[in-house]
Amino acid sequence: MLGYPTEFGQMEVVKLIAQADYGGKRIGYLTLAVVLDETHEVLTLAENHIKKDLSNTNSFVQAIALDVVANVSGEDMARDVLHEVEQLLDSPNMYLRRKACLAALRIVKKAPDHAEIFLEKMQNIFQERNQMALMCSLTLVNQCLQTEQGEAFLPKFRLLITSAVRVLKQLVLATKITDQDIGGVSDPFLQIKLLQFLRLTG
Repeated sequence: MLGYPTEFGQMEVVKLIAQADYGGKRIGYLTLAVVLDETHEVLTLAENHIKKDLSNTNSFVQAIALDVVANVSGEDMARDVLHEVEQLLDSPNMYLRRKACLAALRIVKKAPDHAEIFLEKMQNIFQERNQMALMCSLTLVNQCLQTEQGEAFLPKFRLLITSAVRVLKQLVLATKITDQDIGGVSDPFLQIKLLQFLRLTG
């Protein structure tokens, strides 16, 4: 970190993650995200704790574990946590679903052969009413459609073009100011993701 060795504290990070209380885990995961990357062997030791925390009953613990998967997981970890992340995509908690989409995005980038698993789950993407959750889902779908497996799903996602155009039209013609508006443009980042989707499926 900043050119200084961090080996002396890496095992302490794993010990913090292994703690039962949320406070210790939070510090451990924050430090792990800053100090380690996918090339560190110590990450392998933390992997079992991350898998366990992804199945935790506390949504905050699940969220911080998803953050680590989304930011520092390598190919091996991506394959190992695939099942847990896939389950969290169906979570009733919108906050967890958004984080699970970003974790799934990292998995697809590291292990593109799993793209079809996520595309199967995302075929009702435009039933999502929350704009932030929709943007996370679209980001994942757009990435998956660019993989070799994604090409087989293009006919299915072409059926959603009408829904994508409807959402885009609502954003362009919106007069109500929301938190996502920038410079008078209604949620420009979601508009970009919708246009990318239309380009990929068109």
